Amino acid sequence: MIKLIDIEGRKVECLITEKREKTVVIMPGMGGNIYEWMDIVSEISPYANVIVIHRSGVGNSMLHEKCSNTFIAANDLYLLLIELGIEYKVILVGHSYGGLCVQHFARLYPQKVESIILVESSSIETGNKFDELETPISHENYSNEVFIKLWTEYSEHTRERLKEEIKPELTQKQLKLPIDIQNELLEFYIKPQLYKNQLSELLDLQNTAMLMKNAGDFPNCPLIILIEDPEFSIKEMIEQGLPKIEADRIEELSQKLSHGLKELSNICELRIVKNSNHCIHETRPDAVIDSIKELLFS
Repeated sequence: MIKLIDIEGRKVECLITEKREKTVVIMPGMGGNIYEWMDIVSEISPYANVIVIHRSGVGNSMLHEKCSNTFIAANDLYLLLIELGIEYKVILVGHSYGGLCVQHFARLYPQKVESIILVESSSIETGNKFDELETPISHENYSNEVFIKLWTEYSEHTRERLKEEIKPELTQKQLKLPIDIQNELLEFYIKPQLYKNQLSELLDLQNTAMLMKNAGDFPNCPLIILIEDPEFSIKEMIEQGLPKIEADRIEELSQKLSHGLKELSNICELRIVKNSNHCIHETRPDAVIDSIKELLFS
């Protein structure tokens, strides 16, 4: 069930399943949403309480007065667990930027962490490294500068203007979802607050790295790192119009940063997930499900 939970006078939207002995918390990536994780939630909910969160400004979560960053996300999660009466340790799953939020939470509140799964997670070492690569076509279309400009404009648009520009459409898979969820998905990307959220998260990345390094040590807990298939990802980038030399450089850096996450814990297993791209939870949800079950039953 998707609920709005009151945290310090703000409403935070999250999906919460039936209460069980263990809890799995999922933090989607930047621009990601609860609905992408429905298949995984349905597979895990018979064995554990599952919580999937929309961060400040995402979906129907109210925007924080300071917009959004990893500290706000981590603190909101801590307050949410208190509000829900979850006093025991939880299993954390974070995708992309959500993985960075999970890392920040783990440093701030290690006493609340049982184990962690990082799904194509961002790293505090990422910074502007992708923008510094010699990839002119990629930089022209996907650099931080491009997104900062776009999201600044979108954050100032009205809902009606965003609807005209973005023209949201549902995929064939999404058309099989209940009507109320289809309506939520059509509304998801035409809310100006979403772009205020993403702009804030992107602009705060450098500060985030410093805050996280000063937040405390990462707990030496069981850690599974899921990484995209480099061959699959490179092929996909080429099909989208990037020259192979640029795709190779981007993937090489991505793999390097992902492998660097192994240093977070001595109890770590890194897995390259075949036939997956950055959204492993969508291209290979079975790999995420198997990893969660492994931690649940270990």
